Amino acid sequence: MDKKIKVLFVSHSAKLSGAERSLLLLLKEIDKKIIEPIVVIPSYGPLKEEIESLKIKNYILKSPWWFGKRVLKVAELPFSLIRELFLLFFLGYIYKKESIDLVYTNTIVVFSGAISSFFFKKPHIWHIREIIPGNPGLKSIIPERFLFKYVYNLSYQVVTISQAVSQQFNTYNYNNNKKIVVVPNAIDFDTSFNRGANVNINGIEKGDWVVVVIGSLRRRKAQDIAIRAIAMIKDKMPNIKLLLIGSGDNKYKTYLQQLAKSMGLSDSIVFAGYRNDVPNILPICKVLLMPSLEEPFGRVIIEAMAVGLPVIASNSGGPREIIKNGITGFLVSPGNHAEIAQKILLISKSEDFRKKIGEQGMKEVEDKYLAKNYAGRIENIIIKTISDYKEVGQ
Repeated sequence: MDKKIKVLFVSHSAKLSGAERSLLLLLKEIDKKIIEPIVVIPSYGPLKEEIESLKIKNYILKSPWWFGKRVLKVAELPFSLIRELFLLFFLGYIYKKESIDLVYTNTIVVFSGAISSFFFKKPHIWHIREIIPGNPGLKSIIPERFLFKYVYNLSYQVVTISQAVSQQFNTYNYNNNKKIVVVPNAIDFDTSFNRGANVNINGIEKGDWVVVVIGSLRRRKAQDIAIRAIAMIKDKMPNIKLLLIGSGDNKYKTYLQQLAKSMGLSDSIVFAGYRNDVPNILPICKVLLMPSLEEPFGRVIIEAMAVGLPVIASNSGGPREIIKNGITGFLVSPGNHAEIAQKILLISKSEDFRKKIGEQGMKEVEDKYLAKNYAGRIENIIIKTISDYKEVGQ
């Protein structure tokens, strides 16, 4: 290749949640001899700090979200459209100044990368990480049929994180296997595999049998199901603790606290809030539980498997694609706390069995979910997109 491919990555957030962490991993691992990344982020925050530590050029430019907990009101629509027009101008300036070759949008909630790439005739890749139908946190004024048509038609390539996410496009007959490709999330195995760190969490003591749930506190994450499961087995496992890591909906958190209190579990449920040291916390736990009713992928599952932690997850979406039931973890019916309780008891009966499940999970991560392989696949998609785009003379 004669010169580096200059790729503008568009992030919807400057936090370090799942989508942002996957983008950061890609930016770390991508071959800088081939691809020169430049990033657009909406504000200052942890992601910007990490990007700057990598010495990657970035711009702050806030894009309106077209999805959220509530539907955008009709009266708000003109303001969002005006903002998109301003973004169109500024992104066009960046394209020209930086000689951008390709635009890469990191999530479905912002449209500015797709719109601007269309107007300025740049190939666009859209990385879709969300399951839209039935998701109360991703409501939109745009009907689903038009949304998936828009994503499909304004992208030269669509990358999804799981077959469950790809299936949304199939529903509306946008099922071109050449255009839509599944690339599962990955982790930095060396970073995640960290048993040596000293971690202190208020409420967790030596000798506790810790079940951990990691994710924002929201109803669709179903932390209440986890609490009900613990209530069923507390008498049989008096040293069990449920560790809830994540922040989010304060009303839902209050509900969870009241639920725990009503079941006599106030001392057995630990709310740890947001933590940026999850890879260090996992080794002090015995099981990772993911009770979500629907999960597009489940990055934390492979993080847990990387440190030899057995996983119990709902048999739906991404977890179904990651976990080999009874081998690398266990799948349970969504919303079934009795099934979860049964699997926890099964794992707790034999430390050798627990370790065996964990070791098989570690091997699965090494085989399928390493960062280098992930970055290589995205890299190849970018290179092929540029090549194909030039061939058709667009």
